[in-house]
Amino acid sequence: MSKKIYFPGEEIAIEEEYSAGKKAFEENGAIKASVYGELILDDMNREADIKGKMLEAVDIGDIVYGKVTTVKESSAVVELIKAENNKVLCNTRAQLPVRNVSKEYVTNLGEFYHVGDFIKARISNVDKYSIDIATNETGLGVMNAYCSKCKSNLNYSNEKMMCLNCGNVETRKWFEKEDVRKERPAGDRPSFSRGGSRGFDRNNKFPRNNNRGSFGNNRNNNKFSGRNNFRGGRR
Repeated sequence: MSKKIYFPGEEIAIEEEYSAGKKAFEENGAIKASVYGELILDDMNREADIKGKMLEAVDIGDIVYGKVTTVKESSAVVELIKAENNKVLCNTRAQLPVRNVSKEYVTNLGEFYHVGDFIKARISNVDKYSIDIATNETGLGVMNAYCSKCKSNLNYSNEKMMCLNCGNVETRKWFEKEDVRKERPAGDRPSFSRGGSRGFDRNNKFPRNNNRGSFGNNRNNNKFSGRNNFRGGRR
């Protein structure tokens, strides 16, 4: 059975039973860890200490990476995988509240994130029991996603996520999307209105053909039409 790992500031014993070792300290009658590591109880000398080294734990503003495990109406749950600068995760699960998803108003969180998405986020709040994260800024959001129909990788282009295997089109809060919006004036964006003629050519890694090169009801000329026309999505 694996031994429990304690984080700096976490209570490891009480003063009535033990004294603080070299890598622990006493506070309000409790013995707390001063470093990240494994608890060592010396019953002979009645001393509580930590076997480990000083590592900096994640804090508000730090960047973390994780996988979406649950998507609800008001929040998403993310399993944290790592933090930048080798910082220590004080919790392996984080919550992404709907208010932290995007700068724009979000009516359906499922249009921004799906279970299985690999995301990049910033910590907005952290305490002993939970971590809140946010993706409402440039450079944060989905970095890798899979098609909900065939489970192939989705490719980002023109503010949509496209599956090159089955032709499925989905929406996400892509991590580079806000960069694109800021750098490209509105008048320069491609228009995907009903009956538009722009399609994805070989330069966009989506070959034209009569079977899989179009979306909508008009397959003969690769126009984007019908219900699946591409328009600028909300992010």
